[in-house]
Amino acid sequence: MGSHVLPAFSVDVENFALVNYLVPAERVLEHLPTNYDLQTFDGDCFVTATCFCNGAFRPWMLPGPRLTFDESTFRTYVTHKGRVGVYFFGRYLSRPSATLPQRAIARDTYDADFTVASELTEDGYRAYSCHATSDAGEASFALTATERPSAREPFAAGDEMAQFLTYRLHGFFTTSLGFQGHMPVAHPRMHPWAGELSTARLDLFEQLGILVPDEAQRPHSVLVEPGVRFTLYAPRPLV
Repeated sequence: MGSHVLPAFSVDVENFALVNYLVPAERVLEHLPTNYDLQTFDGDCFVTATCFCNGAFRPWMLPGPRLTFDESTFRTYVTHKGRVGVYFFGRYLSRPSATLPQRAIARDTYDADFTVASELTEDGYRAYSCHATSDAGEASFALTATERPSAREPFAAGDEMAQFLTYRLHGFFTTSLGFQGHMPVAHPRMHPWAGELSTARLDLFEQLGILVPDEAQRPHSVLVEPGVRFTLYAPRPLV
């Protein structure tokens, strides 16, 4: 972002879980607007379901008002004119006071009931569960994350994988008016724990045909970042 563009909001993202899948790219391209270039690996691409807490969401550089709410997102990995980011197929939010203003901007935003529990120790996440139910379906998973990321194809190193999946400074979405929107963000690089999934249900990905039945149980990787501060810039039309 140029130095003349001021941030709009700050938020302390806590317990940022990412459950990642490597799927055939044609499943995703069917639902991806043509504005974006999907990042692929030998004909496959990544999609991710997330869960996290937005802590003390507030206007930038002001002490308040503050809002805390849970969020779950469904996303894939894209570029647009050299900007590396994610495209959101859907977002679930736990509080109407968060959902209503964001739905006015981003079409695929849904109010949801959340139940989230995590057990973080100095050795990682002994347990983490997220259950969100919305009009668009259910998103739920349970996992542990007690190792540092190791190399998994198509990545040569664990940190390479972690940075590809977490260091994304542009969010893209379809607006409530049907055109494409863009929200830049800023945050430090993450150094998440890696782990294993025990159960998952991801209705939105299955409804879109991005995941086939039972594929939610077999992720490529699982990552959880304990905490990172995001700075959000105002959303704007994609140019």
